[in-house]
Amino acid sequence: MPPSIDFTADPDVVRVVVEGERLTYGHLFNPAFATEISLIEPLPHQRIAVYDHMLQQSRLRFLLADDAGAGKTIMTGLYIREMLTRRLISRVLIVPPAGLVGNWEHELQHLFNLSFSIVNGSDAKTDNPFIGSESDRIIVSVDTLRGDAMFSRLQEPEVVPYDLVV
Repeated sequence: MPPSIDFTADPDVVRVVVEGERLTYGHLFNPAFATEISLIEPLPHQRIAVYDHMLQQSRLRFLLADDAGAGKTIMTGLYIREMLTRRLISRVLIVPPAGLVGNWEHELQHLFNLSFSIVNGSDAKTDNPFIGSESDRIIVSVDTLRGDAMFSRLQEPEVVPYDLVV
């Protein structure tokens, strides 16, 4: 006997479940799904870079060398959002210049709803910031990572390798 349909569920719960399914499988029906769930409308050159070039490569080694203000952070955010949505990556390490750490964190959070932890030099003194639940999405400046203590923490055998390093 087929299951009976019951319409007594809380509509708010049904909405949450349906939205969860849409977010889980949306990329199967829309190859540019990140543009739907982000607060940006990418410019043509950004869309071409991400969707025609970067996402088409199985193992990405890509240099974004556009002029200042051309939207490299936007392109990277789109790429990260797409790869996370498609469940092709889970661990992301971003290594910008020290002066841009806050900019990266703000834009990824505000435009793409991606939360990243910022790692400072003092974080390596007591614990390894690259291990644990907070280590899946990290922003650490190139100057901080260059330090002996921080770099040795990243190389410890317990550290799960990052799927994407920017």
